[in-house]
This record gives sequence, C-alpha cells and structure tokens, in this order.
Amino acid sequence: MKTFILEDNQSSRDLFRKYLREDSPEIIVTGEAANLREARVFLARETPDLVLFDIDLPDGTSFDLLQELSEADQIDFDIIFITAFGTQEFLVQALEFSALKYLSKPLDRKELRKAVQKALDRHYDKQSFVQQISMLLQNSKQPQPVSDNIAIPLSGGLIEMVRAREILYIASYAKGTMSQVFLRDKEKPLTSNRALGQFIRLLTNGFPFIQIHESYLINTNALRRYDPAEKTVLLQNGTVLHASRRYGKLLKEQLLGENSEGLPPLSTRNLLTKMWRKLLR
Repeated sequence: MKTFILEDNQSSRDLFRKYLREDSPEIIVTGEAANLREARVFLARETPDLVLFDIDLPDGTSFDLLQELSEADQIDFDIIFITAFGTQEFLVQALEFSALKYLSKPLDRKELRKAVQKALDRHYDKQSFVQQISMLLQNSKQPQPVSDNIAIPLSGGLIEMVRAREILYIASYAKGTMSQVFLRDKEKPLTSNRALGQFIRLLTNGFPFIQIHESYLINTNALRRYDPAEKTVLLQNGTVLHASRRYGKLLKEQLLGENSEGLPPLSTRNLLTKMWRKLLR
C-alpha cells in the first residue's frame, strides 16, 4: 500500500515512518510533505493508497487540501488523520461525526497499526467514503454542525449515514463496548462499534439529546411522556425506558427549564415549560 505522510514536524515524520516500517510491512512510504504546498505538488503527480494527514499545518489545515481535492473529484485514497494538542475541538468533532479515523499525538504505535489494518481491509465502499468526506468538510467550517447528518460506524467496518432527527434512542450494548441505535423507520437497531459515551459527547451539544441512564441516550423530540415518580420514559413509538435517579432528576429539570443555564427568553421558556408539563402528567 503506497503511503504519503503530510506532517510539518520532521521528527514526527521520522517516527511515523519507523512505526510503519517495523509494524506494517504491507506499507511503502512513497512520499512526504511538511506543508500544503509540498503536498499539492506530490498529489498532482502521484495517487497514494493511504495518506496520513496532520490536521494543523503552517499554511492551513489538511481540510483545506481535502476541499480542493474533493471539488476536483481526486480523493481516491484512504485517510488517517493526526490531531495534536491544541487542535480545535470542533474540527475533532467534525471527524467524529463523519466516523473517519483519527489518532492523537503522541502517536500510539499500536493504535497506528490498528488504523492501518482497517485501511488494508478497506471494508467501506467509495460512495460511503465520499459522503463521509463531504460531511467532514461541511462540519469543519464552523463550530456547530451545519446539518444533522451523522455517520455511524457499524460492526464489520460498514458506515451507515443517518439523520440525528431519525434516532429515537441509543442503548449501550456488549458490556459498554458497543451501542445499538434505534431509528424511527427501522424495526431492528443498528449495531455500532462506537461506545455510548462517544454518542453522548457528540449528540448532547447542539442536538436535542439527553442521557437518562448510564445505558440510554434519548432524542427528546421523540419523547411522549415522562413519569418522574416511576422514572419511566415513554417514547412516541411506544418504547418504555427507565431513567436512573440521577439522570431522571436532570431530565425533569431540563424539561421544565429549572436550574439550567442558557435558557431561552422568559416568554419562550414559559411556553416550553407548559408544553413539557403536559408530558410529565
């Protein structure tokens, strides 16, 4: 697998090359670059199979280069992104929404090997990958996601594209190592190799999701009724879930607009409170 490394630090490039040579004999490093200008020159004449993209570079970010390549329909290689301390959080979140592989510095060689192995397996198809890149580029342009599209990594290496609004709830699965995603229009849930904690981090900031239990994350737009006494949550499709004491209290407070920061104006808050009180009866 022909591999290209885009990394501005020479010692980091030397370390990446060393790890690849010793742990991934299937890899041949055919080019390196320290900035976007050098990367453009290399990619104009050669097409690698795999690219290690450091995100922050002296003359921009690797997303800038990806935007150019995407517009020219020239992305025909797998990608492993590298993030460093100080990388803006919303850029990392954009990667997670797109379910694209990324590693953090200092690089763990075992994690690098795992990422390379996934690239070697190439489970996903070109169409899904293009969608992931498109989603990444959209969401990397501003701190809040520009759409509610989310890529869900499934067991077996597949990627399922869904809208967050179509998710009813997400349940922890396989002793917390995986999750099951329940959708409005599907009887069977999607089994994701992403742990519930990752979904919580992604969907409770800017989306109407709230954790009600160590094992459940729900879409509040799918909520029909909450019984604080019994700690039961009734969803619009008839599903009944149980909230824990801790998260049940937080759920009630959020629905009624109590003890929360960043509330809407009082007039709007009163309307929301009346609406939610109907649900709580």
